[in-house]
Amino acid sequence: MGFRKGYTLLEVLVVVAMVAAILLVSLPRLLWILQTFYVKSAASQMAMHIRFARNESVTRKIDYRIVIKNRTAPLKPNTYLIECDPQEDMTFETVPNFTTNLPKGVEILNSAVFSSGVAIISFNSRGAATSLVGSPPYFIQIRSVNGETYQVQVQLTGSVQINKV
Repeated sequence: MGFRKGYTLLEVLVVVAMVAAILLVSLPRLLWILQTFYVKSAASQMAMHIRFARNESVTRKIDYRIVIKNRTAPLKPNTYLIECDPQEDMTFETVPNFTTNLPKGVEILNSAVFSSGVAIISFNSRGAATSLVGSPPYFIQIRSVNGETYQVQVQLTGSVQINKV
Protein backbone atom coordinates (compact mmCIF):
# COMPACT_ATOMS: atom_id res chain seq x y z
CA MET A 1 0.00 0.00 0.00
CA GLY A 2 1.52 3.30 -1.09
CA PHE A 3 0.90 6.88 -0.20
CA ARG A 4 -2.28 8.40 -1.57
CA LYS A 5 -2.24 11.66 -3.48
CA GLY A 6 -4.89 14.37 -2.95
CA TYR A 7 -7.68 14.78 -0.43
CA THR A 8 -10.89 12.94 0.15
CA LEU A 9 -14.25 14.61 -0.38
CA LEU A 10 -14.88 14.51 3.36
CA GLU A 11 -11.64 16.36 4.14
CA VAL A 12 -12.48 19.08 1.60
CA LEU A 13 -16.01 19.48 2.99
CA VAL A 14 -14.68 19.80 6.54
CA VAL A 15 -12.26 22.56 5.49
CA VAL A 16 -14.98 24.40 3.54
CA ALA A 17 -17.34 24.17 6.54
CA MET A 18 -14.63 25.55 8.87
CA VAL A 19 -13.91 28.50 6.53
CA ALA A 20 -17.64 29.22 6.22
CA ALA A 21 -18.05 29.18 10.01
CA ILE A 22 -15.14 31.59 10.48
CA LEU A 23 -16.57 33.95 7.84
CA LEU A 24 -20.03 33.77 9.38
CA VAL A 25 -18.65 34.78 12.78
CA SER A 26 -16.32 37.54 11.51
CA LEU A 27 -18.48 39.14 8.78
CA PRO A 28 -20.58 41.40 11.08
CA ARG A 29 -17.44 42.79 12.70
CA LEU A 30 -15.85 43.34 9.30
CA LEU A 31 -18.92 45.30 8.13
CA TRP A 32 -18.80 47.39 11.34
CA ILE A 33 -15.16 48.24 10.72
CA LEU A 34 -15.92 49.13 7.10
CA GLN A 35 -18.76 51.51 8.09
CA THR A 36 -16.52 53.14 10.71
CA PHE A 37 -13.89 53.69 8.03
CA TYR A 38 -16.47 55.22 5.67
CA VAL A 39 -17.79 57.74 8.22
CA LYS A 40 -14.32 58.70 9.46
CA SER A 41 -12.99 59.23 5.93
CA ALA A 42 -16.13 61.21 4.96
CA ALA A 43 -15.61 63.54 7.94
CA SER A 44 -11.91 63.92 7.12
CA GLN A 45 -12.65 64.66 3.48
CA MET A 46 -15.29 67.26 4.40
CA ALA A 47 -12.87 68.96 6.79
CA MET A 48 -10.20 68.98 4.08
CA HIS A 49 -12.63 70.56 1.59
CA ILE A 50 -13.67 73.21 4.13
CA ARG A 51 -10.01 74.03 4.73
CA PHE A 52 -9.49 74.22 0.97
CA ALA A 53 -12.37 76.73 0.61
CA ARG A 54 -10.95 78.88 3.41
CA ASN A 55 -7.43 78.73 2.00
CA GLU A 56 -8.62 79.67 -1.51
CA SER A 57 -10.62 82.62 -0.17
CA VAL A 58 -7.53 84.00 1.55
CA THR A 59 -5.19 83.26 -1.36
CA ARG A 60 -7.42 84.62 -4.12
CA LYS A 61 -8.99 87.40 -2.00
CA ILE A 62 -12.54 86.41 -3.00
CA ASP A 63 -15.41 84.81 -1.09
CA TYR A 64 -15.78 81.05 -1.06
CA ARG A 65 -18.49 79.00 0.54
CA ILE A 66 -19.36 75.39 1.16
CA VAL A 67 -22.97 74.35 0.62
CA ILE A 68 -23.88 71.28 2.69
CA LYS A 69 -27.11 69.35 2.15
CA ASN A 70 -28.07 66.99 4.95
CA ARG A 71 -30.32 63.95 4.88
CA THR A 72 -33.51 66.09 4.95
CA ALA A 73 -32.56 68.28 1.96
CA PRO A 74 -35.17 68.15 -0.81
CA LEU A 75 -32.60 67.88 -3.63
CA LYS A 76 -29.42 65.79 -3.60
CA PRO A 77 -29.34 64.90 0.14
CA ASN A 78 -26.05 64.00 1.85
CA THR A 79 -23.93 66.03 -0.55
CA TYR A 80 -21.83 69.17 -0.39
CA LEU A 81 -20.10 71.44 -2.85
CA ILE A 82 -17.74 74.41 -2.91
CA GLU A 83 -18.64 77.68 -4.62
CA CYS A 84 -16.68 80.87 -5.29
CA ASP A 85 -17.60 84.45 -6.20
CA PRO A 86 -14.95 85.43 -8.80
CA GLN A 87 -16.69 88.67 -9.90
CA GLU A 88 -17.39 89.64 -6.27
CA ASP A 89 -21.03 90.32 -7.14
CA MET A 90 -22.60 87.56 -4.98
CA THR A 91 -23.15 85.27 -8.00
CA PHE A 92 -21.41 82.14 -6.83
CA GLU A 93 -20.07 79.52 -9.23
CA THR A 94 -19.51 75.87 -8.38
CA VAL A 95 -15.83 74.97 -8.14
CA PRO A 96 -15.16 72.02 -10.50
CA ASN A 97 -14.34 68.64 -8.91
CA PHE A 98 -15.57 69.70 -5.46
CA THR A 99 -19.10 68.32 -5.49
CA THR A 100 -19.08 65.39 -3.09
CA ASN A 101 -21.62 62.63 -2.39
CA LEU A 102 -21.25 60.83 0.91
CA PRO A 103 -20.76 57.04 0.75
CA LYS A 104 -23.79 54.79 1.03
CA GLY A 105 -24.73 54.27 4.67
CA VAL A 106 -23.26 57.64 5.77
CA GLU A 107 -25.47 60.67 6.36
CA ILE A 108 -25.23 64.31 7.43
CA LEU A 109 -27.40 65.01 10.47
CA ASN A 110 -29.46 68.12 11.14
CA SER A 111 -27.97 70.80 13.42
CA ALA A 112 -28.36 74.51 14.24
CA VAL A 113 -26.44 75.59 11.12
CA PHE A 114 -29.02 74.00 8.76
CA SER A 115 -32.17 75.60 7.39
CA SER A 116 -34.52 73.40 5.32
CA GLY A 117 -31.79 70.77 5.09
CA VAL A 118 -29.11 73.14 3.72
CA ALA A 119 -26.19 74.84 5.46
CA ILE A 120 -23.96 77.46 3.85
CA ILE A 121 -20.69 78.38 5.51
CA SER A 122 -18.93 81.29 3.80
CA PHE A 123 -15.34 82.46 4.04
CA ASN A 124 -14.30 86.05 3.37
CA SER A 125 -10.93 87.15 2.01
CA ARG A 126 -9.48 87.14 5.54
CA GLY A 127 -10.58 83.55 6.14
CA ALA A 128 -13.33 84.27 8.67
CA ALA A 129 -16.28 81.87 8.63
CA THR A 130 -19.89 83.07 8.65
CA SER A 131 -23.29 81.47 8.14
CA LEU A 132 -26.77 82.88 7.70
CA VAL A 133 -28.07 80.44 10.31
CA GLY A 134 -26.60 79.82 13.75
CA SER A 135 -23.54 81.28 15.36
CA PRO A 136 -19.96 80.03 15.48
CA PRO A 137 -18.66 77.49 16.05
CA TYR A 138 -20.61 75.69 13.33
CA PHE A 139 -21.13 71.97 13.80
CA ILE A 140 -21.76 69.40 11.08
CA GLN A 141 -22.37 65.85 12.28
CA ILE A 142 -21.81 62.84 10.05
CA ARG A 143 -23.15 59.42 11.09
CA SER A 144 -22.89 55.91 9.70
CA VAL A 145 -25.58 53.25 9.82
CA ASN A 146 -23.78 51.61 12.74
CA GLY A 147 -24.21 54.79 14.82
CA GLU A 148 -20.59 55.93 14.63
CA THR A 149 -20.71 59.76 14.56
CA TYR A 150 -18.08 62.38 13.81
CA GLN A 151 -18.46 66.12 14.16
CA VAL A 152 -16.78 68.66 11.90
CA GLN A 153 -16.44 71.96 13.74
CA VAL A 154 -15.77 75.26 11.97
CA GLN A 155 -14.65 78.18 14.17
CA LEU A 156 -15.25 81.86 13.46
CA THR A 157 -11.56 82.14 12.52
CA GLY A 158 -12.07 79.43 9.89
CA SER A 159 -10.15 76.71 11.67
CA VAL A 160 -11.62 73.23 11.29
CA GLN A 161 -11.56 70.34 13.75
CA ILE A 162 -12.93 66.78 13.68
CA ASN A 163 -14.19 65.14 16.85
CA LYS A 164 -15.69 61.73 17.46
CA VAL A 165 -19.06 62.11 19.17
